[in-house]
Amino acid sequence: MSALPRKILLAAGGTGGHVIPSVAFGQWLEKQGETVVWLTGSRPLESTIFAAHGVTPLHLSLEGSPLGVSGLKSLKRWKSLLTSFFEAESLLKQQHVDCCVLFGGYLSFPVLMAARRLKIPVLMHEQNTVAGKVTRIAAKLGVQVACAWNVCRGLTGKSKPAVVGMPLRPIQITDRAEAREHLTGSSLEKNEKLIVILGGSLGSGGMKKVLQNAQNMLKSTGCRVLCMGIKPEDRPFPEALVHEASWDMSLVYSAADAVVCRAGASTLAELGALGIPAVVVPWLGAADNHQLSNARCFSELTGSPIYLEGDSAERFHEALCSVKPRKPDPARLTEGSANLYKVLCSLTN
Repeated sequence: MSALPRKILLAAGGTGGHVIPSVAFGQWLEKQGETVVWLTGSRPLESTIFAAHGVTPLHLSLEGSPLGVSGLKSLKRWKSLLTSFFEAESLLKQQHVDCCVLFGGYLSFPVLMAARRLKIPVLMHEQNTVAGKVTRIAAKLGVQVACAWNVCRGLTGKSKPAVVGMPLRPIQITDRAEAREHLTGSSLEKNEKLIVILGGSLGSGGMKKVLQNAQNMLKSTGCRVLCMGIKPEDRPFPEALVHEASWDMSLVYSAADAVVCRAGASTLAELGALGIPAVVVPWLGAADNHQLSNARCFSELTGSPIYLEGDSAERFHEALCSVKPRKPDPARLTEGSANLYKVLCSLTN
């Protein structure tokens, strides 16, 4: 499909929703014989996620978008954004990069501008069903956009977006009983169900109020509840089990009878591929309300119920009781990367 190897730079920053697809795609590319360089920002969370996946990225001295903050913090970030443009330009030259794939977030903007200046081919992957700010800018500049879902609102430009799916990590489903014991430290009863609470990069603590409001309904199901990524002192109610954050989701998905999660696009794509029942609780503070849009798209595809914060505990109970297992589709674990690669090759060959 291409003359191997090329050097491909993958830029991603901000949250796991941007970083993890870049890791998944890059590791898939390496298996095809391509040479990959990852680039991210200077947030500790970004380094943590990359390290957990065995990747050592290069860094720009940028810790976030200047938008959404004010005062001195905003001024510092505008300065860092300008500095990062020159850093990115220098890095692209030093690394002799042949092409760039950008995965959104604040970090993509200086890399986009630097690559355009150097006339390096650029491909933009949009994980969400509502295009992010940098994706919209890229589309207006004529950059090819590849979308994870068959819906991507907010795009304008001459190039038609390509629907490729989501690059997903390899996930190995293991023995359920062993996975549960590893995560909870104890054996569950044979017929006891386990509900796993996920909250994205920030852990399930972000849904603490939702769980507290619904605790009686949760208890009435007879299920055990495992909250991922929060400390014991932050458990939403005494009976809830807790576990530290884990970036290896194989055990988590193996242990879960059902998942309650935010509407991060990568998480939803993984759950869809694995056929795991889910109640989706979109974060309503997300930019352009993209999590609600993600949740609705996922619900249309899988039938998964959506629970909105502020709805009644009874509604949460109804949503949880309505979830049903679906047939896994293992091919989806690799098709997102393969499809994205095809689009990349069409731009660079």
